[in-house]
Amino acid sequence: MDNAGKPRFKPNWLTWPVAREGRPFRVYVVEPREYSPKDHASIFLAAVELFLSPQPEKLRRDFPDQRYDRPPPRPEFFDLLTFPEAFLPSDTLLDFLSFVGNRLIPLGCLHAGLRPPGQAADGTHLFTAWELGQLVEAMKRVPTLHGEDLQQFSAWREEQGPDDRFNVGCLFTVDAEQRLRVCLHPKLVRSRFEESPFRDKHMKEANLLSLVTLKPTDKKLSHITIQPLICSDVLKLDTDNPNNHPLEAITEHRSCFPEVMSDHVDVVSVVTCSPNKVQPSTSIASHRAEWHQEFRKCFERAASEDQCLRHHQAAFVLTNFGLMPPSPTKAPGGLSGVFLPLPVYSAPYDAPWVSKRKAIYGRFPPDDDEKEELEEERWIRGDAEGQKQGGKSGLGYIVSLDPSVCRHDALATMFGFTVHRLPRDANRWKKKGGVLDFSLYDAFASKDAEEPRPQFKPRADS
Repeated sequence: MDNAGKPRFKPNWLTWPVAREGRPFRVYVVEPREYSPKDHASIFLAAVELFLSPQPEKLRRDFPDQRYDRPPPRPEFFDLLTFPEAFLPSDTLLDFLSFVGNRLIPLGCLHAGLRPPGQAADGTHLFTAWELGQLVEAMKRVPTLHGEDLQQFSAWREEQGPDDRFNVGCLFTVDAEQRLRVCLHPKLVRSRFEESPFRDKHMKEANLLSLVTLKPTDKKLSHITIQPLICSDVLKLDTDNPNNHPLEAITEHRSCFPEVMSDHVDVVSVVTCSPNKVQPSTSIASHRAEWHQEFRKCFERAASEDQCLRHHQAAFVLTNFGLMPPSPTKAPGGLSGVFLPLPVYSAPYDAPWVSKRKAIYGRFPPDDDEKEELEEERWIRGDAEGQKQGGKSGLGYIVSLDPSVCRHDALATMFGFTVHRLPRDANRWKKKGGVLDFSLYDAFASKDAEEPRPQFKPRADS
């Protein structure tokens, strides 16, 4: 509650019926090679096109050396497909929603950070409250879109000043009842890159808590609650309104929601645009790259602290750009992937394109002392020795895309993996599961003048 006795946070909790075939949770994260707004729309369209049924003639053109009695490898149905922060132009989103809404193509959940229409690299990624109102009205005109999904966001938006600037993301799907479902969510925690003396580049922190609960039509399967967030939302940074952090707020300010739907968050989907830690002696030698400490602290906090009680068994899916702005001194980012608060039961790091740097967290002896009483909780490498220790004493681990294997001539890389059991559904006694079934796709600019859009193709070694 605030000083006037009003709830500090506004609720935005949606429930979507979905058709799921089983317990595994299939994820694809799309990591663009660099932050380049002029390419974002085409990368998005190339990625979603990959999941639509390809025409035989298109297969023959793209895979001339393969036999057609066995089609080339392509992704299966996904539960979650994610893109980075400040990525998708809102006009491209509207066009795609209209395309899907007219055809009701089966889709899993897609999650992307939004930016205002246009491709200018120097343009702001922030929306005014007035622009958000225009976006909502345009969405309401999309065929088969379930308009009630926008009510809570609209009510929150109407309370904002017309010139206030917000960073916004969108989670959407086609549900089991053939309706287009949309969750717009604003960023609550401003990053240092969104502090500016210029008003059009200074972000206002929001107070809208967004959650989406997926209700499988198969009653044997559990509900899955997703919390869509934007980059610094998961970090413990200073906020204008003290303790305006959405992870903790889901527990501490639960009363802002009118009814209890789910007691736990299963997946935190984080769209990011964040530089990561690299050893000073290297440029982008990714065997030296690791998620920076504030993100790793977030994983520890969510899995262990009482303030994050409803996130103790949450998987974190993070999607990032490979290289950060501004040009020409682009900082390395990358490391798109997943954190699971589970021990490493099996070896998930056999693939050559998975980062092994500080990837397992648990109680381990210091490097220079093997005495058990000196064990401490810390991060270690996810190589063979680290996996051996992690299977015994590990508490959680990260599986992420290694930036050194992202091809420099590719516009983007798509990393696919299956979370065999989400943490709340995992059986610790049987010690099975984890992150399985990796696949890798690269997007290259098309040389076909009739189809200038880039195309994703499977990596040969995947």
